[in-house]
Amino acid sequence: MRGWGPGRRLRLAAFTLVVALAAGMGVGPAGLAPAGGTPSSPAPTTTQPAGPVPGGEWLVDAPEAHGMDPAVLEGAREYAFADGMNTQGVVVVRDGVIVSEWYADGAGPGSWAASWSMAKSVASALIGIAIDEGKIPSVDEPMTTWFPEWAGTDR
Repeated sequence: MRGWGPGRRLRLAAFTLVVALAAGMGVGPAGLAPAGGTPSSPAPTTTQPAGPVPGGEWLVDAPEAHGMDPAVLEGAREYAFADGMNTQGVVVVRDGVIVSEWYADGAGPGSWAASWSMAKSVASALIGIAIDEGKIPSVDEPMTTWFPEWAGTDR
């Protein structure tokens, strides 16, 4: 079992989007391994689904335990890390459990990664969820509600 802090969870969302895009392009579900390597699946820590939304700790399990084919995951890894894709990392989550993850050469789970324009999609989805859950009243709520020190600044 590995612990994932809040920053890593946001990066997970970004990486998951990359996997979802690859799956939508006919590559299939993805499982990750180091670029140029083979899919890496840490030793299983559970065979029971953790649920759709993990808490502070993420469980890691074998893809087969969650109905995923390692050969299909390898195809997704090859697609994600093909020349010109500029993929920095991919994390595959199924049933609320990490079933595979891959990183570009020199990167790893603790690495910072550029999100390019994809961060806007993730941020808008998270804001929509917060509005739906009543945590933010609307898109018109000013950021100074949460960061009063920003009042009167360019932020």
